[in-house]
Amino acid sequence: LALMLRREGQIPLARKFLLLSARNKNSSAMFHLGYAYFICGWGLSENEDYSFLWFKNSAECGNLGAGMAFLSQFLFEGRGCHKNEKLSNLW
Repeated sequence: LALMLRREGQIPLARKFLLLSARNKNSSAMFHLGYAYFICGWGLSENEDYSFLWFKNSAECGNLGAGMAFLSQFLFEGRGCHKNEKLSNLW
C-alpha cells in the first residue's frame, strides 16, 4: 500500500503506512525505511543512524537480500555505527 501511494505522489500518507508496516515487523518495509533515510527519500532527511537501525531490523527479521547486504556494508564502512569488519562479514 505504501509503495502504491508513493507512486501516486501521496508521500505523507505513504510514509505513514510505510512506518506502520515497519513497526509491525514487515522486513521489506523496514528496508525501504532504512533506504529512505539513506537517500533522503519519502520526504525524510538523511540520517545514517536511523538508516542503520532500520537495515539492522530488516536483516534480523529475515530480509535475506537487501537488508543484510546494506547492514553488512554499513558495518564495514562504519556508517551509523562503529566500524566492525568482523561483524560485517558475518552478515
